[in-house]
Amino acid sequence: MPPTHFLALQAPVVELEGLGTFRDQVLFLGARKDEGLERVREVAAAARAALQDIGLQGGGGGAAFAPHVTIAKLSKVPWRRGQPRLRSIPREAWGPCADVRGGSVTLSAVQLCRMRGRLAGHYYAVEKSIWLDEPYL
Repeated sequence: MPPTHFLALQAPVVELEGLGTFRDQVLFLGARKDEGLERVREVAAAARAALQDIGLQGGGGGAAFAPHVTIAKLSKVPWRRGQPRLRSIPREAWGPCADVRGGSVTLSAVQLCRMRGRLAGHYYAVEKSIWLDEPYL
């Protein structure tokens, strides 16, 4: 049975729009500031509360919660001598499309992911998933 924090939560629908970057290293598509985003924030708060109930601190290391879809990320592969190295994603590359709309996405689950030990090119290891909008009886 999932933590009671999730029992009343329905899967929110988020409208994706607007490009941005994190420290000019990650290009992302953001979430429209509307009811869908507020619902995602409610789910995030419930996830943090559930983690605290079992003695775990919510991740993020103090970083602000920023729902997004990653579009591109600079490689951390070691630089090779003689090859050009991109140190940041230039705004000139994505700025003309900054107001793009990316459609909608339904947040269907909350996942607890292990951040360490991830294989290059693979998704984080999912320790636990709680599906929203599904009966838990």
